[in-house]
Amino acid sequence: MHNRFSLAMLLASAVMLCSVDTPARSSDGGQVETRAVRGGRSSDRSSTVKHPGAAPKNSVRVSAASGSVAGTPVNDNCANAILILDGVTAFNTLAATTDGPDEPLVCGLDFGSTQIQKDIWYEYDATCTGDLTVSLCSGDYDSKVAIYDVCGRCPPGQPAKSCNDDFCSVQSQFTTPVVAGGCYTIRVGGGVGTQLFPASGTGDVFISCDNPPGPIGACCAAGACLGNREQAQCSDLGQLWFEDEDCVDFICPFDPPPGDACVDAVEVFTNQPLTATSVGAVGTDVTTCGTNDFRDIWHIWTADCTGIAAFEQCQPDFDSTMAIFDSCGGTQLACSDDGFCRPGETILLDVIQGETYFIRIAGHQGATGTYTLNVDACDSERACCGGGPPPICITRTARQCLLQGGAPQAVGSMCGTDADANGVDDACEPPMDTWIWQDFNGGAPDGYLPDMDQNLDYDNADSDGDATTGVDDLYDAAAAVADGLVWLGRRFPFAGLPTSGTDHAPLIQNLAERMATNAQSASPNGHGGSYLGSFADDVAAGVRAILNSNANGLMQVAVTSEPTFASVVDWVATGDQGVTLLVGFYHVEGVNVVPGSGFVVDWRRTGGHYVTVAGVDSVNNKIALSDPDADRAEVGAPGFVRGPDHNHDGDADPATTPNFGDVNYAHIRHAVETNASADVYDVTPAIGPGGTWVLSAQGDPLSYGALLAPIYAAASGGSMVAGVEFVSDADLLTNGYPDPVVCQTYAVIEAAIVVAPVSAQACCATDTSCVDASPLACLETANTPAGAGSVCLGNGVGADDVCVGCPTATIDIGLSLPPNGTVDARQPHALASPLPRFGIGSPSEPIIIKLNPALPGAEACFDLCETDVDAILGANSIVNVTHLGGGTYVIALEHAIAPAAVTTISYSGDGSFLTLTAHPADVNADGVATELDAVRLITCCIEGSCNPLPGLYNCDVDRSGLTAPVDLLRLIDTLNGADTFAPWLDTQTVTNAGQCP
Repeated sequence: MHNRFSLAMLLASAVMLCSVDTPARSSDGGQVETRAVRGGRSSDRSSTVKHPGAAPKNSVRVSAASGSVAGTPVNDNCANAILILDGVTAFNTLAATTDGPDEPLVCGLDFGSTQIQKDIWYEYDATCTGDLTVSLCSGDYDSKVAIYDVCGRCPPGQPAKSCNDDFCSVQSQFTTPVVAGGCYTIRVGGGVGTQLFPASGTGDVFISCDNPPGPIGACCAAGACLGNREQAQCSDLGQLWFEDEDCVDFICPFDPPPGDACVDAVEVFTNQPLTATSVGAVGTDVTTCGTNDFRDIWHIWTADCTGIAAFEQCQPDFDSTMAIFDSCGGTQLACSDDGFCRPGETILLDVIQGETYFIRIAGHQGATGTYTLNVDACDSERACCGGGPPPICITRTARQCLLQGGAPQAVGSMCGTDADANGVDDACEPPMDTWIWQDFNGGAPDGYLPDMDQNLDYDNADSDGDATTGVDDLYDAAAAVADGLVWLGRRFPFAGLPTSGTDHAPLIQNLAERMATNAQSASPNGHGGSYLGSFADDVAAGVRAILNSNANGLMQVAVTSEPTFASVVDWVATGDQGVTLLVGFYHVEGVNVVPGSGFVVDWRRTGGHYVTVAGVDSVNNKIALSDPDADRAEVGAPGFVRGPDHNHDGDADPATTPNFGDVNYAHIRHAVETNASADVYDVTPAIGPGGTWVLSAQGDPLSYGALLAPIYAAASGGSMVAGVEFVSDADLLTNGYPDPVVCQTYAVIEAAIVVAPVSAQACCATDTSCVDASPLACLETANTPAGAGSVCLGNGVGADDVCVGCPTATIDIGLSLPPNGTVDARQPHALASPLPRFGIGSPSEPIIIKLNPALPGAEACFDLCETDVDAILGANSIVNVTHLGGGTYVIALEHAIAPAAVTTISYSGDGSFLTLTAHPADVNADGVATELDAVRLITCCIEGSCNPLPGLYNCDVDRSGLTAPVDLLRLIDTLNGADTFAPWLDTQTVTNAGQCP
């Protein structure tokens, strides 16, 4: 029976055997290190060598004249070295001779030899000051490679600067520092040579020169940190750089701008506009018309007239306020927020000649920016806009303009120009439209997002207590989703989505049944009981069922909990996604005051309501909603009535429109595809649970909840305890909320149900050119989707291989690395360790696949399968495939192959595959971990008495880059489970068992 005693005895003999200094191979071409074990443990060491990635874009593949078997290469002798460039260069050493010196200091012991056999020579002019990588990993023999700090001298007359043997299996690679413009001699050759691993052959030299990144520091601009950058990058931006500082915790220095304090007020003169900034201001909140506008700048003006003066703060790039005081710390005389100067503020004030006035410029919620301030002379004239539409421009004093109901424009503005010939005087042009609409077809009526009412006539009984049957107040989810589906169906008529003319009642009824609305069918997600309304996950399931039966696999649906407003903006901006929002009503049940700090609020969710997003305005934080209930825009509230008049009572007089719940209300008029109403609400940050923002009408965060919460109590998720949360005074002040009191209700955006095209994939045109696009967009352009998960390879103009298909070829098992069936016994960490895995497939040791025939364009044709998942790092995947030329592909995985698993790399061109296994204790690859693995390690790896040697995959147990006595110690730890390693004694190497190809 295997046990610790037998291993301990074996360890004693191993220490006796290994107590002499053992020369070790250098993994990076640096100074060789010798280590001995004399009754103690040598510390584990490892060296990391950067593996070359893809060749630089400006590199070329050079086929150097390297001769053939019949004749020696032209660069066989050092004196005939040829120039080599960055990139890939083919070589052939089959007929080469040896004329270079022995390299005992740097080139490692190879079967007792430190010579580089059958060498050929190159000269290289460094293209960077940084790290030069020279790789022979694509070769088909036991190679060696060295570099010398000299050119034009043969022999070089100095030891090699760096040398490597056996970096990637028996192939070679090194990375060494170089200086731009320096000339270096590169020597390519082989080892002693065996039947299995000959000393000469063919391959590619891969050369890459990389500039090392400079030190990183914080890059500061105007008191804000732009990010962590190199000094040169920050200097290119014209900003200040602070070495070793991190934006996460570094406060960029900033001098407050002039006028930050009232006592330092900057003087402004009559009719001399002054442009200034409040960026970096501190200040205090002292005005009555602003919300948390504490960052302020002060100006002073001495009146040079007696009468009405116009104080104008125009064209700010932030949401500003302006106030006038009679002195510092004195009385506020006037205050303006969103005044007549568009955008900006205008204050008309009676002034007395010789008196001084203090002007305070600030911004809502602490906003700062630049602005232009002017004080107009008493009763001077300027453009005045009013009347219309379109607005009429006349010249008036500011006072006259206001008295006549007009809007005075900035000082110096003039009537009389219409540059865009749109019939509106340029001085009276309306503000820029910042809305993004769910429109298509140029915003024509048939491109509007519909605004269907939930109270269409159905064949089911109602739930609102109304005597009239067939009217259901709680079909809001079905109606809101139907808006988006019908809009998408018109947007993409070939997608199979519903576009049922003017009668959408069957669609809404179908959706309601699939969503289990009002529990009229079984919940797709197991919500039990007799509930009202719809659950968000059931809504998504109902939509998914519709899509599966109608949309030909082109659309998908997802639920996002507590979506941000920025996410909603992004969804709408794509122009191809329908967005339905679940509004949760959060009721204040109890409030406990924390003096000087805030409030502890007891919340309850009382119900929910569904709406559809018709448009967003991210500049002004507004959202337009198609609401299946409460069409407020039709009766004059903020919003947009789109298309022809469609008041539900059938006339053009909004004043005579009956109540929404009236039995005579003609809900069907909203099913007409050209009729749409979009109610506009402000987006306000949430202070309670359930989401990150609330719907707010005209700045009142309680308005929407007060309007609809009573109707939808207990609906769509029902009433539930939301919990107790602390609300600080600072949050209330920042967001403009009143102090919470019992019975207030907030309308919080709890979830978004988004219907969108399935993920982008390769889209192939008739000429087999390729672009990554959703299948929906691909079909819209009359092209062909290549299939889920496909991506364009971008291999040139014209035909793309992903559109042509994977080229027919077979994995060359004999030339791929590691060889097929390799068992990797190296593992430097315990299996439960979160430290990076090293080994086959890791970025520093990619898998090399050789195809036969040697075809390009197969980067997308390799697949990974593993029989188990790494317990710490999770599932593995192919992250990069690089073609080195000649049909040789370098494959890097997410992390090294999983321990105790079978890993298969397959080629879809013909189904051939390469199989690899990681088992940290099976050194001799006999399928089980026993004491014989330690014997094999001693006799074959350390003594070198086996032929052929097992190689570093088995011998280098501690993954240090060399074979030494410490590998035996690590192996024993691994077998026994000492030193935090799991015990592997008597464990079997796993088998595929049909899980992978």
